[in-house]
Amino acid sequence: MADVVLCPTIGSKSTMSDTLKMMIDELENITNQNQHLSSMSNKSSNVRETTSDVEEEVVIGRTEEIKEIVDTICESITPENKITILPIYGIGGIGKTTLAQLVFSDCRFAGYSRVWVYVSQNLDLNKIGNSIISQLSEESHLAEKQMIHNKLRNVLAGKKTLIVLDDVWEENPDTLNSLKAMVRLGAGSEITIIVTTRDEAIAREICHAVEPYKLGTLTDKICWGIIRQKAALEERVDKEQLEQIGREIAIKCGGVALAAQSLVYILRYMSSDQWESVRDSCIWNLSTQKDPSSRIHNVLASLLLSYSHMPDWLKLCFSYCAIFPKGHCIVKYDLIHQWIALGFTEQSYMFDPMQLCENYARQLLGMSFLEYSKTSSTDRTRRQDKECMYFTMHDLVHDLAKEILSHQINTGGNKCRYALLTDCSSSLKLSVAFPANIKALHFRDCGKQELCGGAFSPAQCLRVLDLSECFIQKLPDSIGQLKQLRVLCAPGIQDKMIPSCVTKLSELNYLDLRCSQKISALPDSIGDMKALLHLDLSYCYEICELPESFAELKQLVHLDLTYCRRISISKSFGGFTNLQYLRLAGQTNIDVDRRELSAVIGNLTKLRYLNLSGSIESMITSDKVDSLLASISTLSSLEHLDLSYNEACSSIPENICNLRKLHTLDLEGCKKLKKLPDRMDQMVSLKVLNLKHVRLEELAVSRFNCASLPRFVVHASGDRCCSNIILLQPTNPVELWIDRLENVMSVEEAHSIKLMEKQKIEELRFQWTVATGRFVDDKEVLKILVPPSSVHILTISGYGSVSIPDWFMDIMQYLPILSQLYLFYFPKCNNLPPLGELPNLQWLGLYYMESLQEWNMGYTSGEEGASELPKLECLTIEHCAKLRIKPCVPRATSLFIRGCDAMLSSWGESPPHNGTSSSPLTQLGVEDSKVPMHEWRLLHHLPALSWLSIVSCSDLTTSPGVIQRLSSLETLCLGSLSLNQAELPRWLVELTSLQELTLRECAITTLPEWLGELTSLKNLEIKHCEGIRSLPDSIQQLSRLENLCIDGCPTLEKWFESKENMMKLAHIKDVQVFPLSDYPPDSDKED
Repeated sequence: MADVVLCPTIGSKSTMSDTLKMMIDELENITNQNQHLSSMSNKSSNVRETTSDVEEEVVIGRTEEIKEIVDTICESITPENKITILPIYGIGGIGKTTLAQLVFSDCRFAGYSRVWVYVSQNLDLNKIGNSIISQLSEESHLAEKQMIHNKLRNVLAGKKTLIVLDDVWEENPDTLNSLKAMVRLGAGSEITIIVTTRDEAIAREICHAVEPYKLGTLTDKICWGIIRQKAALEERVDKEQLEQIGREIAIKCGGVALAAQSLVYILRYMSSDQWESVRDSCIWNLSTQKDPSSRIHNVLASLLLSYSHMPDWLKLCFSYCAIFPKGHCIVKYDLIHQWIALGFTEQSYMFDPMQLCENYARQLLGMSFLEYSKTSSTDRTRRQDKECMYFTMHDLVHDLAKEILSHQINTGGNKCRYALLTDCSSSLKLSVAFPANIKALHFRDCGKQELCGGAFSPAQCLRVLDLSECFIQKLPDSIGQLKQLRVLCAPGIQDKMIPSCVTKLSELNYLDLRCSQKISALPDSIGDMKALLHLDLSYCYEICELPESFAELKQLVHLDLTYCRRISISKSFGGFTNLQYLRLAGQTNIDVDRRELSAVIGNLTKLRYLNLSGSIESMITSDKVDSLLASISTLSSLEHLDLSYNEACSSIPENICNLRKLHTLDLEGCKKLKKLPDRMDQMVSLKVLNLKHVRLEELAVSRFNCASLPRFVVHASGDRCCSNIILLQPTNPVELWIDRLENVMSVEEAHSIKLMEKQKIEELRFQWTVATGRFVDDKEVLKILVPPSSVHILTISGYGSVSIPDWFMDIMQYLPILSQLYLFYFPKCNNLPPLGELPNLQWLGLYYMESLQEWNMGYTSGEEGASELPKLECLTIEHCAKLRIKPCVPRATSLFIRGCDAMLSSWGESPPHNGTSSSPLTQLGVEDSKVPMHEWRLLHHLPALSWLSIVSCSDLTTSPGVIQRLSSLETLCLGSLSLNQAELPRWLVELTSLQELTLRECAITTLPEWLGELTSLKNLEIKHCEGIRSLPDSIQQLSRLENLCIDGCPTLEKWFESKENMMKLAHIKDVQVFPLSDYPPDSDKED
């Protein structure tokens, strides 16, 4: 960390612009000093290509705002108004985009088609239209306005669509009205548009059906919370000394999240004296020309403070990011290779350039100068692999980078070194005055402009050329003139051939030709590219053969042949002894002598990453699998091995335990795998073992010193002093199931895994074994295991404490996007968290909560007419015998009750007349009830009930009042009627709306003649009712009956052998009879 700069050269009347000018001059000096190093070709072969996850930022302090915005949108949508435009406005850096992203991913919009468009200063209606079209259809680019409008009508019509227009600056009312008109083109569609902007005037001009939402600043307390949490203050011995200083720094952040986040990284590694220097820095006192009192000043000041502490190399790497457009998704490894190509790495005897750049990226992420992005690029050649990682930049950070690099990017002077252009069809000389000085050239948004050679050929000193957003019909021959070129990104080439002049690029070390689906061959002389380190041919389906000279690329470090199904190469493939990253996923066919494939792989002695997902069966016969795995086991440098979805892998050889550096082993989907090596517990580096969809005995994995995922079983050590839960510390999976939590030995262990920071987890399950001993009380363990805010699905099972921890009682603050919650086996717990505060909850299950007596469905928001669980679709309650729900029925669509008689009978005869009791519930399932049906008072509260299932209920005697409540019933399923119910209940004839009737596993022996009185019946199913011998003659009276299904009824099956009986069914359109022998026991039960 650089020493704190106290700005000794800045006068008291200096402004932000003065400081920026100093930094621009400084960067130019750094660049000039770096020129002699940049001119040297970096041909290091020790490049580390293993992936590293970057955790998403935890959003702090915006829970209420998310709820308000989503509620506002949902309330605005009515039959009369199906178009809503909600602008969110506020100063830069305050969190508008983050808030829009959270609303965009809210599960209340799960049924919507979703579109994200970054707009920025230049509002181009055609570009916005094309972006919407490309995200909703296969169409990539339309040039004419009328064609765009016609296509928008088509892709928007008749569907629900959520569109976010991020960072709108356009002030012209006519243009904004044209934008509003364009997004209204979908006839009969429900369209919700969220617009983010800094300008209140723009917000008020563009809004429709709702008022604009002003996003206020954060409180000083919340800003301090961001600094305290992300600077890991609790882990420091001087935390008490730092607290007051930190609170004063938080005040200077002016309530802007970005200001606080940009300082956290440098503060984390500073002493208390350095914290004071940051607090007292003169940069806070610099004025801005536009508005010295503006809160935007706080953001710029914090960004400048962070930038001033960067080492020289990091300043070069950061400022270069200005070459990407605002809002652009930057591919991590593309960026790193460009940094290397431009010579932005320091000299080091310990680390190679790739390792240095990995560290630079981590530092920029920590300072919020880069942000991790879930959203990939929307271009036609975007990466498909799950390991690909994307960065983005906040627009204010981008503004800073662009300002610092202003003299070197897209300028007319001779200092211009970088160019970002939007026209690849004309000569570079028309856009850049001194093209010979250009080091990096990117083309963006070129649509279907055909690439011409003059667009780049004058740049004779070019080192980086990115054509990923150009339409490349054919790669021009002039590419061969770029003798200094080191990075060429040219995906999606439409021609069948690559010009041979590419092989003359002797300095090229990065070549990306992915998704060039028509290329059938590579140049014969490709082996001449002695500097080539990285080659991506993924999804080049038509390449049938790699030339013999391909084997001469012995310096290759990264090779991607994903889904190159037709490739045929010689056994000299094994000569790539410097290869560290190899992807052969997707049924790649390597045409070598299959007896020699093991030797070929075994020669790749420097390999660190190997992906053979779903490809082994296509490469070798089943009898050679063990030999191949044995060869892989000799790769002593291997760190990541992906064998997923290879059914040929029935066992893993013992010698794989020789891979001492292996940290990730992916065996997902290897369904035939029966055994793991006995010595895997000796693999000290193994951290992640993915066994999803693999069935192995628990003892087979419990011994290993790694996290078996997604189900991780906690085991206590032999001496009972600790457990293995700490193995979860380095993991961050999408799905995590922590089983046998009763074996956690201390709360410190649970705290050590830092579960709340694992922001990739979407599905999480906690499980204790019921009725076993505990080392730590369940509540104390759950109190520490606070889920990350990213969780969508939460399951807790076997919880043995009486009460629940504070975070669970404040569940909305911790899990704002939770959509599914399941609670099993809470035998002592007598209270529930305020579930009504979860606006996104769609599925809720309560099972075996024997002590739970009451769930108050009253309104907790304090707002008249606001209901609990507004999005709840399905509620399941099983074996909660004492549970009563008050004062009204949950507003779910479906309710399933099993063994909960109090739920059926504890209601009043009539619903309260307060205007809030009307239930939207249309489906009800009841099972294992001993209460007579005429006492099911719940039915009095379900006026819209149309579907009813009754299974294993002992008394179906009813009353006129209950029958009246079933007047709208259309579907009825009766299951497991006992022997004392030898006949169908007579009240069925009073269900005048009944259209579907299913009888399943009933002990009845005859069907009554009055069955013919069910004149509305359209579908009749009789399943596994082995005692029924015949159908009544009155079935001929069911003139509307269209479908009759008999399944697993052997006695009744014989009735159908009579032609006379079949004549009685002549009026039925579809008659199906399935013999019992066709169905094995429990065939229709879930596995």
